[in-house]
Amino acid sequence: MIEIESPVQRLERRGRRAVVIATAAALIAGTGGFLIGRSTDETNPGVGAVPSTTAATEASADTSASAVTVAPVVTTVVPAPPLGADGATSADSRSAGGPGMYAAGAYEEPPMELLATRETPGGVVIRAYVNRYPANIYTFDGPPGWAPAGWCFPQGDMRISIVAPTSVNLSYAAWYGELKDGLSVTTFASGYVEGSPMFGAVAQVDPDVVSVTMATSSGRTDSTEPVNGVALLQVDGPIDQDITFTVTKVDGTSSVKPVADLTQPYSTSAFHDACDPPPPVLPDAGEQPGDVAATEAAIRANWAIVHDFGGDAQSRRSYLDDDTGVVEAWTALQNGEYAEAASNSSADIKELVFTSPTEAWFLYDVLTPITNFYDRYGIAHLGADGEWMFTRQTICQDISLAPGFGCTPPVEPLLPPSAASDPRYNPQLVEGSDIVGD
Repeated sequence: MIEIESPVQRLERRGRRAVVIATAAALIAGTGGFLIGRSTDETNPGVGAVPSTTAATEASADTSASAVTVAPVVTTVVPAPPLGADGATSADSRSAGGPGMYAAGAYEEPPMELLATRETPGGVVIRAYVNRYPANIYTFDGPPGWAPAGWCFPQGDMRISIVAPTSVNLSYAAWYGELKDGLSVTTFASGYVEGSPMFGAVAQVDPDVVSVTMATSSGRTDSTEPVNGVALLQVDGPIDQDITFTVTKVDGTSSVKPVADLTQPYSTSAFHDACDPPPPVLPDAGEQPGDVAATEAAIRANWAIVHDFGGDAQSRRSYLDDDTGVVEAWTALQNGEYAEAASNSSADIKELVFTSPTEAWFLYDVLTPITNFYDRYGIAHLGADGEWMFTRQTICQDISLAPGFGCTPPVEPLLPPSAASDPRYNPQLVEGSDIVGD
């Protein structure tokens, strides 16, 4: 299974530092549930664990200047009591911790704003408190003035208390300053220890929403009116991953949101385009060919042939300016473990510029069933026979995306000239770098 990145993990992978402020309870409470529409996964995108002690500890390990230090939770490890000859513990050693042992477990929770309270018909009281993050919690690499869409990353976290006649529990949910498509959902469970399991959800919605209904695949439903943009939903019984949410607005219109739709955004180009810094720009346009539209269409048509792994390798090689080692690499990939992913991939050109009548630069994404590779650059040249050809570097860089495969000799990823002035691609531009330029 491919592990999908959560928003915080995306920040770390992209070289951005994200400071996650959590309450002490979030550090030590073992909460369950999954975040819908805001967290992880390429195979199950948007589904990620609620913050755990390990995750919070890793976040606090960031020693950068922008990081906030999270005090570690000190835990005393109590050794197991000695075993008797029959393998049973001695009666004298059964007291918690043993004589003279002490574990500090009390802490003072920081104040939080009460967002919503609901008592269900079954007597379950659910409360949602919010801890809003500082405005400067995130720092992003990217061009001056760029910022991700407001729905990309949480702007706070919610503490959810679930008090039932026979059980009690705490859970946590992300809180957003803006919502993508008007809905963000985090599920929770409670009562398992007490033998009376229940399942629920915290749905953050837009201000014009007047009702939210949760329906499970087993037919359990619950509806409520949101308070301060938060709907607290709960049904008796076990956890159900196949759930649907119906959102009704003040004008009477309703929309149905299955879990698949809520988790999908994190595996799409739309999320990448809104939440990741824009790539270096393509070169400036130069003199244009006589018929720009027809010429661009010809390039796109040849590009589709080159990337058609169901086609004949010999016909595809005719659109390369240099086929050294390419056919061999194609053949190995088509016969290897990534053959299915390669044959079901796409590489649509999303931006193209003619730098001259005989040269074009373009930007494209490689989308595969396993994962996606965004913002890749290619070059096409007009050949002597009037056909548009692609550079060997353009083709070979994509083959090498499959681990263990590639052209011989290998190539470096293709970047436009503008990348030379981008610190993300040129380490010499990073402040404090020990790499010295020529």
